Amino acid sequence: MQVESNKGKRVDEKRYIFLLLFSKKIILKFTVNILGLILAITIIRRNSSNMKNILKSISIASIMLLAFTGGCKDTVTNQQIDDTIIPSSNVLFGKHIQPLFNVKCTSSGCHDDVTRAGSLSLTSWTNAHVPGIINDYDPETSRLVWAIEGQLGSNSMPPFGYPSLTKNQIDGIKTWIKEGAKNN
Repeated sequence: MQVESNKGKRVDEKRYIFLLLFSKKIILKFTVNILGLILAITIIRRNSSNMKNILKSISIASIMLLAFTGGCKDTVTNQQIDDTIIPSSNVLFGKHIQPLFNVKCTSSGCHDDVTRAGSLSLTSWTNAHVPGIINDYDPETSRLVWAIEGQLGSNSMPPFGYPSLTKNQIDGIKTWIKEGAKNN
């Protein structure tokens, strides 16, 4: 069944629901952190008889809250990845390819370490560098390239309903493979 997303696109209902739930994942993590801190404060308060210890506990809990919530600022968005230009040579796995995999392939709940859609995780070079999937120096025989180009006989990636790769991103992955698919 097709539904209309909040951006006006027609998408598969199951994928749309998944994407909505995934976007709520960050809010859920934040809520769990806050509930944990409230529980810690409550336990400390019950075991503490003087106000000085309570104030110390609240101060520590506040610092922990800032530490936990401050870590989300380095999250890379799909738009930031799409705005990043991958060079036509000297493509680096750590700078160009892994961030692309993280945003387009692993954060969608497909090619992460838990789900491993198609028995493939793209969370690290070691996981991604599977013979046949990525053939060093030969992008034309690499199934990863077949999938991202949507070649006949392969499952097109990313699937319908997920943000697609730009031409520059596809070319960047092909160049990285052509240059040896190094862990650099």
